[in-house]
Amino acid sequence: MARILVIDDDIATCNLFSRVLQKEGMEVTTEKNPRAALNYFRNNSIDIVITDFYMPEMNGLELLDEIKKIKNDADVIVM
Repeated sequence: MARILVIDDDIATCNLFSRVLQKEGMEVTTEKNPRAALNYFRNNSIDIVITDFYMPEMNGLELLDEIKKIKNDADVIVM
């Protein structure tokens, strides 16, 4: 089962992704705060990260850079 981390400051978007991906048999964790998401990513085995581009504190590309510092071969989708 794939483990997916969805990061978006819009809770409705997180919930939508979660419902759709769970129906496909994936384990989904959502986080609205990019810094908290980084901490979660650091401490858990994640297969794919899906993140929004426009977020407060840190945009999707900045988050991508930080994720790649933790795990260079991480699969990340920035929307």
